[in-house]
Amino acid sequence: GFSLSVGDIICLGCSVTGASHVVLTGRVANDQDPALLATVQLFSISVWAFITAFFLEDFPADIPLFHWGLMIFLAVFCTAAAFVLQCACQRYISSARTGVIFSFEPVSGALFSALLLGDHLGFNGILGGAMIFASMIYMELGESKISTSSNATCVSLNQTSENIPVQEGQE
Repeated sequence: GFSLSVGDIICLGCSVTGASHVVLTGRVANDQDPALLATVQLFSISVWAFITAFFLEDFPADIPLFHWGLMIFLAVFCTAAAFVLQCACQRYISSARTGVIFSFEPVSGALFSALLLGDHLGFNGILGGAMIFASMIYMELGESKISTSSNATCVSLNQTSENIPVQEGQE
C-alpha cells in the first residue's frame, strides 16, 4: 500500500515551503527594497533555525576559527547575496520562471559534484537529472507559448479602428 516515511514528509514540507517562498517573494518584490526584503527573510529564517537547533541539536563546544571564516563566507556570499539578487530579479520575472530556475539547483549540484569531486551518479541519478532538465525545458516552452498568445490576445482586443495603422491605398 501507500505509505510515507519521515524523509518523504520532510521532502514534501521542504517543497511546499520552498514554493511558498518563491510565490510570496514574487508578490512582495515589486513593492519592497530588495536588500530590506532579503534582510527580513534572512532574519526570520535565522531565528527559526536557531530555535530549532536549540531543541534538536548539540552545539559544538569548540569551533575552529577557519570554520567560522567559512560560515561567514557562506552566509554573506552564498546566502545573503543570493537572497538580495533573487528579491531584485524577481521583480522582472514570474514566480513560475523562478521556480523553474530553482529546480535546476539539484541537477547542477550533482553535476558539479561529479565533475569536481569525482562523485559517481547512478542510473537513477542521471535519469532524475534528465527528468528535471526536461521539465524545465517543457515549463519554459509552455510559459513562452502562453505569454505569446496572451500578448497577441491583448493586442487584438485593445485595437480599435482609431489605432489600427492604415496602409496607403486601403482607405
